[in-house]
Amino acid sequence: MLNRPRFVLEIEREQATLVAQNHACCALRLNVISGEDVDHVRTDSEEGLLLGTAYTRGKRIFVRELMSCIAVTSPEKAAMELDGSFFLIVLNHSTRTAVAISDITGSRKIFFTSSDSRLVLSDSPIGLGLRDIAVDPAGLAEYLLNGIPLQNRTVFAGVKLFPRSSIGELTPIEPHITPYWHYEFNDAFAGRSEASLIREFGEILEQATQIRASNTSGPVYVSLSGGYDSTCILGNLMRSKPKDEIRAFSYSADPSATKTDADVARATCRQFGISHEMLQIPKRPFHEVLSLNAQRGFASAHLCGEIGVWETIANSLSLDGQRPSCFFGDNAFGHDPSWRIGNVDEMLTWLPLARPRDFPSISRIIRPDCRTAVQTCFNESFSVLLTNAAGVGDAFKQRDYLYFDQRVGFALLPWRDFFCGLHLNPLNPLLDKNVLEFYRQLPYAARERRSLYKKTIRHLFPELLASRRAIFYGNVPENRILMQEDRDALTIAAGNLCHPLAQFIEGDAVAELLRSLFSLPVTREGRLKTLAKICLKGTPLLEIVRSFKPRSFHVDLANIITRVLIIDSSLKVISSVSEKLAWREAEKQKARGL
Repeated sequence: MLNRPRFVLEIEREQATLVAQNHACCALRLNVISGEDVDHVRTDSEEGLLLGTAYTRGKRIFVRELMSCIAVTSPEKAAMELDGSFFLIVLNHSTRTAVAISDITGSRKIFFTSSDSRLVLSDSPIGLGLRDIAVDPAGLAEYLLNGIPLQNRTVFAGVKLFPRSSIGELTPIEPHITPYWHYEFNDAFAGRSEASLIREFGEILEQATQIRASNTSGPVYVSLSGGYDSTCILGNLMRSKPKDEIRAFSYSADPSATKTDADVARATCRQFGISHEMLQIPKRPFHEVLSLNAQRGFASAHLCGEIGVWETIANSLSLDGQRPSCFFGDNAFGHDPSWRIGNVDEMLTWLPLARPRDFPSISRIIRPDCRTAVQTCFNESFSVLLTNAAGVGDAFKQRDYLYFDQRVGFALLPWRDFFCGLHLNPLNPLLDKNVLEFYRQLPYAARERRSLYKKTIRHLFPELLASRRAIFYGNVPENRILMQEDRDALTIAAGNLCHPLAQFIEGDAVAELLRSLFSLPVTREGRLKTLAKICLKGTPLLEIVRSFKPRSFHVDLANIITRVLIIDSSLKVISSVSEKLAWREAEKQKARGL
């Protein structure tokens, strides 16, 4: 299934002869393509679109109310009252003005581009009508090294993502964007007792789940891994909903395996009488996995190995054709470091984020004539990233800020929007505005290793955490499984990169790396014998790093190749669809005699 746009907004500069003093004004065109997850209202003078779900004071709010609120107060005041997962557009056709507001996490990924006095905004790059598509050098390097473009960049030249927690005054030239909320740490709770913090944190977590559950019709669903995050959500749902209205599910590469996350989740539900369904991650050729990632994520999200599971889940949970609402445990609390972070370099390794010194890991496949330019763009982007992070405080605050700002914003949430969001309505109570406001006021000692959060969950739900814990993660990502039948398809694709990407990437070098990868020994299951990292930096090409050190940054050879192929496939998909749309538009104009 192709991730098609639900809306396209065009703002174009035009000469209006009837306007006083013959000033130029804007033509506003909002095309709502799909009503799914979209609340759209148009009056004589105004038009509004709300993508997703917004809450204010614990209740769901709709676009008509938001339009009235903005008209009476201001976009800034309205934005500060909102929570949820949404993107809002309000157009005033009388004054020819347009305003956009994103939620505080940027959970709805909105692409925009501007050129020739024309701004186009859409929830899919397909909606931008990109005809002469090109590659952004910094976005390319970031995606190859990190698996995601950072700082609202994409791999497409001239295309950016609308920032989180921001208000945009949309003009034909470019949007004037200003933030209305900041995620910075102030240690305001440093003098409070741990008991009082646990009590308040528990109340906020419970309220965040209840607000979303109470504004959802029908049964509520929860993706249950058996860890702290999903257990917190399940426990709060059990406090506010009858058990027969709670439906949990887990997925695994091997549903029969024991002592895995999914097995623990199944046992917990059985113990407390909660409906639970165990689903198997569909197995499919890896080149198909790459193609699906390109069609849905457009090289703007981490590779999703279990991409097929979401369609399976949606079919299993379907409710009269409606998209089920599903709770996920995404949060900004971070994961537990295996060592104490003492400086910025160790902080970047923990996240992990690549640094300029890691660029040689991909330099072999970059064309020599543009290698310096790509590296310079990457270095400049990295410098901006560090400068922004430095403003929040020491390495510990920078770590937690970057985890939320970059990893949550550009690794976790795009998965929900692009992959899960095609079939389900994702709900993230642990990213509630009040939860984040509370967390950013905690001192370092309470944030370190998620200390206070874990104590809060153990205090709230000791019975749910009393069962045995998982000893390993049961979902083997499909990107580690390069099957025999993939070899020809992947090698051919690597040697036939599209023109925009071939301007930067040596296709023959990628094909050579791919053949080298296939030459490694494999296990009986067809997986690569080593799950250790293959380091391309300062070592022989195919040296296998036998002892992986967590403080070292390594780029996996398989990941480099898959990221190149996803970019290539994404470019081809967008170009193909854009050509078809341009042809259809030309036919329409021809039929109208234009």
